[in-house]
Amino acid sequence: MNFLIILLLAIPSIVVSYPSSANETSIELYEHDSKNDSSLIVITETMDMNEEKQRFIDNIINAFKQAEEEKQIELDEIVKVFNEAHRIKEEEERKKAAEDQKMIDENINAFKQAEEEKQREHDEILKFWNEAERIKEEEERKKAAEDQKMIDENINAFKQAEEEKKNETMSADNKPKKACLHLFITEICFWFA
Repeated sequence: MNFLIILLLAIPSIVVSYPSSANETSIELYEHDSKNDSSLIVITETMDMNEEKQRFIDNIINAFKQAEEEKQIELDEIVKVFNEAHRIKEEEERKKAAEDQKMIDENINAFKQAEEEKQREHDEILKFWNEAERIKEEEERKKAAEDQKMIDENINAFKQAEEEKKNETMSADNKPKKACLHLFITEICFWFA
């Protein structure tokens, strides 16, 4: 668009600078100097026409160069704006990626903390369970030891009663036998009660 505007402005300036007739000023100067020499006038006119054509061509070339320079400046501006937009987009993407990664890390940490808390609770429950099992086993051992002690005492009492019974049988006294038997039965009843 700018190129077209520059071209439209350059053409009228070139047309205005291009001579309308065969360079009258130059011709007049040479006419006075050469005393109306016709060959000199033609050469001068041809040279002036070539100079004017060259100036015309130079003006067009300069107009094109200027248009190209402006086009390049516009293109550079567009590239600069595009690069800035691209940089901003990349920066925003980096920020978003960093925020997403931060959120992922926070979720992972929260999950790990929840898992650790769950493991601690499980360990506490397991510890409590093991302690309860230990206490139960200890009580069962104590009860088994007490039961064994009572059985041993009853066996000893029974043996004692048997010995006493033997002793009584030898002495032929039935009353002490009945007393031992009664004592033994009382012990057994007491033990099972």
